[in-house]
Amino acid sequence: MWTDRLAKSTMLFTALGLLPVVHSAITLSPTITGGLTSDNYEPGQKRCPKYHTPCSDTTRCEPLDLVKEKGKIGDKNLKAFTKIFDSKTKRRNLRTRHLRIRMIKKWSDSAEFGAYFLYVVNQLLYAETHELIGDKAPFVYMPETGSYHSSCSEGGNITNFWERGFQPVTNINYEKIPEADIWEFTQDTIKNLHFDKSAVRSLPYTMGEDDKRIKGDVATRNWLDCQRNRVMGIVNKYIRVKPEIAALAEKRWAELFSANQSVVCAHVSGEEKFMSNPKSIHQFEHALGRELQTQNARALVSGTNLRFVNKMKGLYGDRIVKMPAIFIEDEDSALGKKLIAQEEMIEIIMMTKCNSMLKSWALSPELSVYLHTSIHGSPMKTIDLDLNNNTVDNEHSSCYIGHKCEEKPMQLKSSTAMESALKNGACSRRCTAYRAVKQKGQPAQTMTGEQTAVLVVAHYTENLDWLENQPFCYMIMEKVGNGDHAGKDPSTVVVNKGNEASSYLKFLGLNYKNLPDHVLMTHGKAVCEHNADLRKLLRSINLDAYDDSCSYRFLRINY
Repeated sequence: MWTDRLAKSTMLFTALGLLPVVHSAITLSPTITGGLTSDNYEPGQKRCPKYHTPCSDTTRCEPLDLVKEKGKIGDKNLKAFTKIFDSKTKRRNLRTRHLRIRMIKKWSDSAEFGAYFLYVVNQLLYAETHELIGDKAPFVYMPETGSYHSSCSEGGNITNFWERGFQPVTNINYEKIPEADIWEFTQDTIKNLHFDKSAVRSLPYTMGEDDKRIKGDVATRNWLDCQRNRVMGIVNKYIRVKPEIAALAEKRWAELFSANQSVVCAHVSGEEKFMSNPKSIHQFEHALGRELQTQNARALVSGTNLRFVNKMKGLYGDRIVKMPAIFIEDEDSALGKKLIAQEEMIEIIMMTKCNSMLKSWALSPELSVYLHTSIHGSPMKTIDLDLNNNTVDNEHSSCYIGHKCEEKPMQLKSSTAMESALKNGACSRRCTAYRAVKQKGQPAQTMTGEQTAVLVVAHYTENLDWLENQPFCYMIMEKVGNGDHAGKDPSTVVVNKGNEASSYLKFLGLNYKNLPDHVLMTHGKAVCEHNADLRKLLRSINLDAYDDSCSYRFLRINY
């Protein structure tokens, strides 16, 4: 099988630096309520800080209004930043101030927990995409009363809802920043950002006139993968779970599962309403049954559908575990809201520990998918039900990641991470050429399109800082014993035998069914006797110069 597949491939090798290219409802559970107490909860014991009015309602700070039509909310109701008056001056002005990130005040009593996460992510995403963040760090400010939080004046024990579950996005004391040094998106802009085509939309909000049919490619597999890829840069840079929450989630998990237990998460609720033909409970049952039968796993089930839990318990007994919860007596009190928010966060973090996720259109498990990559370094395996089967070309797609190439090459920390990157366009020839130009290289004119390319690096003790200054997505194969392999994903760790060849063979064998269109392989040295500077070579390489008539070729510069 290997021979047949690789015989159709072209490989390039550089002597020691072999450079091959391969085409190719809540239940009381008293034993697990640890940490959820009223300790240190002292409403009214401290003086509340001054409330800061949104910039759109005052002249003391700078508002950014991008809305085309006031009073309207939609996926095409925001102006392009370059279309606002004197956009260059506006950008320079905003970059000298701190971005203050807020919630939507009018939606505070109805927004579900995950919506606050998306408020933050989408404001940061827009600001980063349009280079509106300069040397002054952004921060989140959410003091208002809502479904999950009471303001300080109403007895809340914290003054910023974001810090109920997450650490501050940057380490600054925002209370000491003068209002004149702050800018914000207007409230109407934040509302439209929540639905905009360029934003992260974890649920398929775009509907037809009958509010049932999904437009275009919204909710397809490609759309969902694109949304997940779009969010990851922001999550990795800014989002950190509060250590206390992580510790509570870890404690509960340890009481339910052994250290090496394989666990499938299943989130089942009524939120499958977004598609025109909602998936019945039977499809969840069949999908979870398949997962349990193909691996020696248990299932952690969350959501509100007790019928599903009871039926699965009848079939699989103790292999089915209901997500633990606590009884909250007064959900509208400040303490009650605190506990509800804390429970939501603990459930989300517990689900990040699962080996795979079975879900439909629900926001909490989707947040777990996002945070799993941030916490564990690789994407979570998901079994997504209720997808849209439409097909739409890239030009008309409502989420096409290929329109935005990152300037820095992506490190692929596992085979799973590579699989995701190959799907979303981050490692396309076009994006590789884009990075090469940014690095003052001269890529071949044929370096275009969506074929994928990955650089595989056999590493022992070499300095790999140079990888940030070459254009290809890259995977580092670590040799056991080099001091750097500990804690790395097993798919990137190789026994210290066979020089660099063992690294290349493991990569090819492990990823045989998911190889990129082009695979480049090299040792960890940027400069050696046969290559004056591998970075320059990679910035100008013509992958089409090597046809399929040869299984591999050597590529050398100095001889």
